[in-house]
Amino acid sequence: MLQELVSGYAAHLEYYKNWLSLARQARARVDDADLDEFLRVHGEKEDVARRLREHELELKAGRDALREELGLEQFTLSELERARPGLPDADAFGAVLGEFRDLLTRLGAVMRDLEQVECDTESRLRRRLSALRGEIKGVHSVRRAAHAYHRADPDAKEARFIDHKG
Repeated sequence: MLQELVSGYAAHLEYYKNWLSLARQARARVDDADLDEFLRVHGEKEDVARRLREHELELKAGRDALREELGLEQFTLSELERARPGLPDADAFGAVLGEFRDLLTRLGAVMRDLEQVECDTESRLRRRLSALRGEIKGVHSVRRAAHAYHRADPDAKEARFIDHKG
């Protein structure tokens, strides 16, 4: 049963690697201002996140079943290690447990990388949004200035200032 769970976590790792790859692509789209591509990649990331949530439910069911079968209080690596000596095939279980430990280490590393990329992307998006707000403000100021100095009389030789406050 542990081997099935390890296989499930291996699939989980692949989902996270896919998410990390998409997150890196999204971060690059923020920098090159390709909003359509950013949104497309973000949609793919959302799909991977949905599949991960569904897969996590399957993994939880597997963890709970193994915990019950082995009579563990909690599903932890240390609890699994403590249960090993009492099992009929303790050596094989130990080998699979070692594989599981390695897999969890790799999964943790990918998740940390993903967290960093997502935080970096968020910072870049905030900077981009701030810059766009500045550009919008600048365009609005130019329009107001152009309107204030517009030529009210097409036959006039120069523009005249219109004070809307007075």
